[in-house]
Amino acid sequence: MARTLIGFLLLYWFCPVLSFGQETTTTSPIEFRADGVLVLRLEDESVNPVTARFIVAAIDRAEAENAMLVLMLDTPGGLVQSTREIVKRFLSSKVPVVTYVAPGGARAASAGMFITIASHVAAMAPGTNIGAAHVVDITGSWPGGGGGDDQTTGPNRPTNPFAKPPASSGSIMEEKVINDISAWARGIAQLRGRNVEWAEKAVRESNSISAEEAVQLNVVDFIANDLDDLMTKLDGREVDLAGHTTILRTSDLPRTEIQMSQRQRILNMLASPNVALMLLFIAFAGLAYEVTHPGLIMPGTIGLISLLLAALALNMLPTNWAAVLLIIAGIALIIAEIKFVSYGLLTVAGAVCLFFGAIALFDQPFPFMGVPVMTALGMVIGVTSIMALLVFLILRTHRLPPAIGVSSLVGGLAEVKRELCPEGKVFMNGTHWDAVASETIPVGTHVRVVQVREGMLLVVERTKLEPATIAGPSGGVPTSRSTT
Repeated sequence: MARTLIGFLLLYWFCPVLSFGQETTTTSPIEFRADGVLVLRLEDESVNPVTARFIVAAIDRAEAENAMLVLMLDTPGGLVQSTREIVKRFLSSKVPVVTYVAPGGARAASAGMFITIASHVAAMAPGTNIGAAHVVDITGSWPGGGGGDDQTTGPNRPTNPFAKPPASSGSIMEEKVINDISAWARGIAQLRGRNVEWAEKAVRESNSISAEEAVQLNVVDFIANDLDDLMTKLDGREVDLAGHTTILRTSDLPRTEIQMSQRQRILNMLASPNVALMLLFIAFAGLAYEVTHPGLIMPGTIGLISLLLAALALNMLPTNWAAVLLIIAGIALIIAEIKFVSYGLLTVAGAVCLFFGAIALFDQPFPFMGVPVMTALGMVIGVTSIMALLVFLILRTHRLPPAIGVSSLVGGLAEVKRELCPEGKVFMNGTHWDAVASETIPVGTHVRVVQVREGMLLVVERTKLEPATIAGPSGGVPTSRSTT
C-alpha cells in the first residue's frame, strides 16, 4: 500500500514536467504591413544590364522604405545574365515582390517568364501571354531540334547536303545549355510552388500560354483587370517571405511610381545589341575613311563619337572581342579595294567578315536575345553598299585628269602675248607663262599646251579657235582677240 501511494505521488509530480516539456511545431502566419507600394513599369523594354540595375535598385529602395514592390512587366526578353541577376534579387528580397504582366496585350516572353515565376505573387492582365523561353542559337534554329529523315543513316539516307549530322560537339553543347536553363526554370517554379512541368516545357518546347491558361496551370496566381484590382486581390493573400508565411495587407496603401531617369533611358537604348552593332559599324567605317582620306574631318568626327558610344554599349553587353576583330578586318578589306584592284573580291571578303563578326558579337548562350540573323544581314548589306559606293566614287576620281598642279596645264589653251620665235610669252589662267614652240607664232594667236618642261616652261603648238574664250581647266579667261 505504501509503495502504491509513493508511485502515485511520483506520477503526479512528473506529469506536469512532461507536459511542459512538449514544444509546439506550428507557427501562425505573420502580417506584413507595408508603409506603401512602389510601382515600377517596364513597358516593352528588353532585359539588359541597365534594366537589371534599375529593378535591383527598386528592390533595395523598397526594403529601405518597408514598401511592397509591384513590377508592371511587358518585355520581349533579354540577356540571360541580366535575368539571373534580377531573379537572384527577387529570391533574396525581404519585402514582397509582385510581378503584374500588364496592360492588355503585354507579354512576359523569354526572360519575362523567369522574372514572373520568381516573384512572390504573379498576376496577369486579360489579353496577355507568358512563355516562349526556348533556347535558340545565333542562327535562330532550335538546338536539339530536327530529326526525321534527315537524321537517318544507312543506304536509305537522303542525299541532302544540308542535313544536320546526328551528333556533334555543337549539339552536345546546345543540349548542355538547354539542360542548364531547364533546371534553373524548374528550381524557380518549385521554390515558388508553381507548375514545374510547364516551366520546363516553356524552355524546351517554347510553349506560350494566355493569362487564363496560366492561372489554370498554376503558372501565375490570378488575373487582375488593373492596378486597383490587383491591390484588392493581394489584400489578405499569404506568401512565403524569407521562409515565413506572411499575410499581405494592401488596402489603402499609398503608391509611388518609379521611372527611369534620362541617363538610364539613354543607357538602356545603347544597351541594345542591334544599336551597339550599328554604332560599331559606323565607327570603324568613319575612322577608316578618315585615315585613307585625311582632312575631311566629318567622317572622322562621326566615327570617333560612334566608337565611344559603341565602347560604352559593348562594356554593358557580353561581348565577344574576337568578333570585333572580324568586323575591323571586314572594314579594312573593303577600304583596301581603293589601293588594290581585285574586281570586287576584297569587298565580298569584307562583307563576309562583317556578317560573321556581327552574328558572333555577343557571347552568351542566347536563351533570349542576340542579334537576329536578318538584322545583322541587313546592316552588313547596308554598310557594305555605302562603303562600296564610296570606293567606286574614289576610284573614278582617281582616273580623272588632275585639276591642280603643273600637270593640269597640259591640254589647256593660251594666247600668245610675245611672239614665239621659238620662245616667248603666253597668257593662261590669268598668268603670263614662258613658252616655246617648234615654229614662229605671232602675238594674239591661240595655242595649246602640250608639255610642261622643267622650270615651268610651256611647250605649245598652234591651234584654231573662234573668237570666244581661252579656256583652261579652271574655266579660262575671256578675250576679244580672234585668231590670225
